[in-house]
Amino acid sequence: MYLRDLIASLKRRWYFVVLGALLTISLALVVYFQAPVKYEATGGVALVPPATAVISGDNPFLYMGSLEQALGILTAKLNSDEVQRDILGKHDAVEYSTIRDPSTNGPIVLVTVTGATADEALGALTDVLAAVPQNLTSLQNSLNLAENSRITSMTLSSDEEATIVDSTRTRVVLTLAAGGVAGTLLLTGQLDKILLRRRAGEGTVRSGMQSGSGKKPEHSGSDSSAVKNANRSGVGQAGPPYGSGTSPDPRSGIGRSGSRRRHRTPEPRA
Repeated sequence: MYLRDLIASLKRRWYFVVLGALLTISLALVVYFQAPVKYEATGGVALVPPATAVISGDNPFLYMGSLEQALGILTAKLNSDEVQRDILGKHDAVEYSTIRDPSTNGPIVLVTVTGATADEALGALTDVLAAVPQNLTSLQNSLNLAENSRITSMTLSSDEEATIVDSTRTRVVLTLAAGGVAGTLLLTGQLDKILLRRRAGEGTVRSGMQSGSGKKPEHSGSDSSAVKNANRSGVGQAGPPYGSGTSPDPRSGIGRSGSRRRHRTPEPRA
């Protein structure tokens, strides 16, 4: 029943619906073009096993499965505060992360960089990719490993253009649009109720004023003239009319009641 009333209100106050839709669209466009966006760039680096772990003449890629532990240590080093300070200090409003690439089973470091501009994102990506072999070498130097026992790295991919990440902006715009539509519907229903109540109140006041204005009946003039004519003709007077067999003449001794009056003869005084 409430839904039916709401639909009826929207039909009656369609201009409120149009106004609310225009305001919602305008605000959504303003937010869409004014909200800040981020740019993202990605790259991948593969770890290559040392020569001592590969049979002479064999393919090194067949031995990458043994590098999972080294990959975990390297990503932890790249995500440390020490390394991040060196990289992020060169760029403004930039963030990056390094994880194991979930799309493959090989020891591949996936680097993801986000920045306020495309140039910042691409520049930070270049620095992070360069930091992978540097930190890999630093970790192995701390162990004093021989050269032929060291793990090396190889850059597999690097974005040449940053992509726009507008998921946050899209989410904000959709939330604003949904709120605007809901607000328009509810506000239109409430305004319709207020206007209907006001109209009903005005009708009640108008009818009360008409009933208490004290207007004379339409035939008041004719009624008064009829009353005057009736008085002249004797209608409405107490007693019988003149033509009922009695005479109003006091000399006849007959009163209006139809009986003869009795007269006393005055007695002589002594």
